[in-house]
Amino acid sequence: MDNINPQCKSIECTGQIQNSFIERARPYRFCTECLQDYKAAIDLYSDIASASKNSTLVICKNLLMKSDYAPLIPSVFQDIETLWSSAYCSSCYSVTEDKVELNNKTVKFIDSYKEMIACFENNTLNQATTTPCRTIQTVCTDPLVIFQV
Repeated sequence: MDNINPQCKSIECTGQIQNSFIERARPYRFCTECLQDYKAAIDLYSDIASASKNSTLVICKNLLMKSDYAPLIPSVFQDIETLWSSAYCSSCYSVTEDKVELNNKTVKFIDSYKEMIACFENNTLNQATTTPCRTIQTVCTDPLVIFQV
């Protein structure tokens, strides 16, 4: 996309979100750490798709939606939406007064997940620990029980 009008360079956020998705394709990290990239990409697509004649984004709309890129652009954004929704990321958040925050259930899951990982790290076969974690069964099942979809 080197030949894109400088006003349209913000479309590169699609690559950023795809990198974010790949780098964080681990339990809970995908939804909790890619929110800003996801919102930026979706907002950009919405702005470009609805650009009016007096908007500077109309140049981008014409360039991207009515060019060789035309079939690709909506597809890329649909893929982003599909990944986000299939991971149930929206269920991790509470929205109040235009503020998006992790909900209590997600925070509790993250805490349980971190406790489980710490337990595994502190109780390997070659390590002795003076403060054993809660029973392994409880530590392992808590995240599953908390975050059932």
